[in-house]
Amino acid sequence: MATAVSSQPLFETKFEPIDNAGSSSSDLGTALWKSSSKGDDAEVKRLIANKAPLEKVIDGFTPLLIATKNGHKDVVVDLLSNKANVYARDKDAYTIINLAMNNNHVDIAKYIVKQFPDMVVTDPRLPKGAEWLTREFKKISDNVKDHASKPDPSLLKKFIKWDLGPIENRSVSHVYWEHILLRYVGDVPLDIQRNYSTSLTLSLVGTYDRILKGHAGIKESAELLNKVLPTTQYTIAGTVVETKSDWVTERWEYNVKPWQVKDGIDTFLIKDSKIAVMMINYNVEENK
Repeated sequence: MATAVSSQPLFETKFEPIDNAGSSSSDLGTALWKSSSKGDDAEVKRLIANKAPLEKVIDGFTPLLIATKNGHKDVVVDLLSNKANVYARDKDAYTIINLAMNNNHVDIAKYIVKQFPDMVVTDPRLPKGAEWLTREFKKISDNVKDHASKPDPSLLKKFIKWDLGPIENRSVSHVYWEHILLRYVGDVPLDIQRNYSTSLTLSLVGTYDRILKGHAGIKESAELLNKVLPTTQYTIAGTVVETKSDWVTERWEYNVKPWQVKDGIDTFLIKDSKIAVMMINYNVEENK
């Protein structure tokens, strides 16, 4: 799925490598990260010419991601033209597009979308993301055979407008489907904030086996999932919403090489507009 920016660099770096005697790769990586964070484009060019590693992670961000978050487009262009990983995620599992849009750097987001035409854009605040989510919403709805359990089309409209409304007094179905769509678009922090109880109990079995608690627990669960399934291209294979008992059962699959999940099953107890109990089962297998 990954694609290079271009067969040729966007510009030719004209800086001669500087003397790095005594500098380790780690030192250069840290220097590149700091320069990217500050938007020091000239220093970024020098460090890249001096073979600084491009993927140093500090505070959960690579140089490319921190430059995007801080709105330094020239640095973003430099890093991408030198093959920095555009598919990396930050500590909260945000994609580079999420980071750009969350921080009102629409020009950076549009630039990346143009440079990576094969990228799956999931953020509905961009036209390509809105189109993607609309298609996925139809697939989800078609896969839910129980009519009463299907997602309400009005929820999709809220996502396209990016105006999700109040947290209070939501139905079991609304909370569940909002959770699903937020995971699809890649906004785990907002999902946790809006849809999970701070007293959550979560059991995780299959590839992982543990009991987790509260917001820290669901965040850890999301981090574990993102380690083994790096995209949000899940398939909801079936959902039943038991409105009288406040339970939801969901079957899901994942089929993006090199990994697959055939047995994903999540069960939710939703009380007072929050997920109070969650049981998750999935086994990640190699997809040959």
